[in-house]
Amino acid sequence: MTTPASPIKAVIFDLDGTIVRLPINWSQLKQELIQAKLLGKNQSLTDGINDTKAAANLPNLKQLLTAIRHYESPAIDHFSINQAIYHWIHVHCHHYLLSVCSSNLHATIEAVLKQLNIYQHFHQIIGNEDVKKLKPDPEGINQIITRLRLTTAQTAFVGDQPTDLQTAARTGVKYYSPNQLTQLLP
Repeated sequence: MTTPASPIKAVIFDLDGTIVRLPINWSQLKQELIQAKLLGKNQSLTDGINDTKAAANLPNLKQLLTAIRHYESPAIDHFSINQAIYHWIHVHCHHYLLSVCSSNLHATIEAVLKQLNIYQHFHQIIGNEDVKKLKPDPEGINQIITRLRLTTAQTAFVGDQPTDLQTAARTGVKYYSPNQLTQLLP
């Protein structure tokens, strides 16, 4: 008996923790941002960025993004690769439209994909500065779906964090953890 073809046409990946693991001390960055009064003591980095974007506080947003760049840039040369996902991308890059939606900076995403020599397989990249609200807000995934002219039923999202699962649920796309992807999508 033949199994029906997958209705999934596009696979969107998170970057850090999914395709690679960037050696970034997010706690240290958060403490620096609290000390610089760019982030509240009880505020997550995501909430701080989203609030700064919503307030259209461009000087603070520039400082936030500069601080993130300061932490992400050196990590570009020292990441570890999720070999199973990397292999899956090489095997399936011609069967699915691949994209990235990440809270990492756009330049970081591009640099990592280029260093892995897989940049050419990705149709869309959405990074921190490409959206008004970071994940778990569905804006980034919705941008990709719209640009690819697909539906949520034709799209899967692969991520490693609870916010990735929340993003998929809020968007209405199929969610896979990195381990599930290699088992469930042929």
